[in-house]
Amino acid sequence: MCVLTLAFRKGQFIPWSNARGQGPWGFSLWGKLVPDLNASLALAAIRFQESGNFVNPSRAQPQNLQLRDVPAKTPRFHLMRNYKPVICVACGLVLKANLETPLTHYMRQKQIHILFHGQEWERNVGWSWAVLGEETLLAPVFMDGMQMTTKTDTPRENGSKSKAIGYNPNPAPQPEKDGFVLSTSSEVPVYDARNTQSFNFNTDLPHLADRLPKWTGGEIPKGSCAVVGYTMAKYMSNKGHWSLGCNIHWVMVLGLPDPDVVHTLVK
Repeated sequence: MCVLTLAFRKGQFIPWSNARGQGPWGFSLWGKLVPDLNASLALAAIRFQESGNFVNPSRAQPQNLQLRDVPAKTPRFHLMRNYKPVICVACGLVLKANLETPLTHYMRQKQIHILFHGQEWERNVGWSWAVLGEETLLAPVFMDGMQMTTKTDTPRENGSKSKAIGYNPNPAPQPEKDGFVLSTSSEVPVYDARNTQSFNFNTDLPHLADRLPKWTGGEIPKGSCAVVGYTMAKYMSNKGHWSLGCNIHWVMVLGLPDPDVVHTLVK
């Protein structure tokens, strides 16, 4: 078996919040936090490279990809393959999820906040630099985790700013309706993969609704293990900085945290 090892030049994400977290997540900690984790599926997600328009930024080669220039008030580019959006696939720890009820502080949107595994995070940053062509990007990173969101609604009048939730002071301009981003009113599909044993990331990702049952547990709890599918864009912020946009498309839940230990292991 040939093991693919990727080597990228060093890139950098500039967080839009200086709030510190606990650093990247270690896979060995899942045994303490999620005793019933679907570990085989989690490992399969991490090892997945690419299939069609589904790409693991931490493992795939930065090839056969295009940046589509999207008409907007400021420069904006969508990551595409064969004129269709690339769906990035990543596995990590859920820091917070608001996928059923949108956030209403500062701006209205659905979101999920994911903490990557250590080595996968470093590779993700390098891959993103390679495909987006920017060594430094302002990124939706808060408490060491990455935030993926739906389309942002107009901010509320006199809306309060929650100190518990990070928010992007320079949100991505809204793209045209090309399937690249879900609206806030759209359902973000969440699937229950905790007991799934035969899922194949190379063939089943286009058929999630047929292969997996829907998640019925409400908002995904903090400390859960999940796989997310999201699109990626770069855009010029209002302050003139190249920025990274991550738009959530679906989530697979692989395991739930032990409530007695989650607050001791997850900030």
